[in-house]
Parts: sequence; structure tokens; C-alpha cells
Amino acid sequence: MARAPSVRRQLIIAVAVPLVLSFALTVLVLDRIFRQSAEQALRSRLDEEIVALVTAAELTEGGRMDLHVLDPESRLSRRHSGQYALVRNTRGHVLWSSPSLVGLPLDFGPLVRTGSASFWQEVLPDGSVVGVLSRGLEWDYAPGVEADVARGAG
Repeated sequence: MARAPSVRRQLIIAVAVPLVLSFALTVLVLDRIFRQSAEQALRSRLDEEIVALVTAAELTEGGRMDLHVLDPESRLSRRHSGQYALVRNTRGHVLWSSPSLVGLPLDFGPLVRTGSASFWQEVLPDGSVVGVLSRGLEWDYAPGVEADVARGAG
């Protein structure tokens, strides 16, 4: 005849199972909240970088764009620095790209409508992940321009 589990064992199981389940659920919820918070912070940072890019940009007579980066040590100036930027018109023609983007196959995605923004994360060939934000802008002197920025975790 099989022996019935002791009351002590039943009590331990009755307390341990809900405790472990609530701990696991707490970990999952906190992880999700942290990831959403980190993604929102990255998106906000990329928004700030677009504003900085726009304020430093000047359209030349020939339709080209000059960018006067105030910080000569800017990560936009160093190849594969983890910070990348691109400005293109509504036809997709690149008006300006950061020196950090040279030789890097980073896809800034399809053009977005003026007033719209698109954010996603992309994996680079070296396995690093960058957040990419594309924003359609309407500048008085350059109608239909889109600014795209990407930033890695580093």
C-alpha cells in the first residue's frame, strides 16, 4: 500500500508552487517594463539627434546638404562608431550621410511620409544591434526631406 504524502510535504508544495510562479511572473513583467523603457529612451535620444542634425544642416544652392557638426570628436565623424545618420529627399536620393556610415550596410528602410516617424531595431553584420529612427520632415528651404539616424548600444 502506498504511503500518503506527509502534511509537511503538502504544505511545502502548496506554498512553494505559488511562490515560484509569482516570482517567475514578476521577473517577466519587470523584464518587459525594462525593455520598453530602454526602447523609449533610445527613441527619445534618436529624436534629439534628429533635431541636432536638422539645426546643423544647410542646403546649398546645388541642392546638396552641408552639415556643420559642432563637435569635431562627434561619433558621426568616426567610422563604425555606433552612431549613424543619413538625410535623403522624397525620391530617396541621399543628400548627406555621416562619415561613420561609410562601408556599413545599414538599411534605413523605406521613406516615411512627412510628419511620420518609423522606429525599429536592426542587426548589423557584426551582430551588434542598432535602433533606427526615420522621420519625414518639412523644412522651409528643403521640402520633402527625411532625416534618418541610428544608434548602437555603445
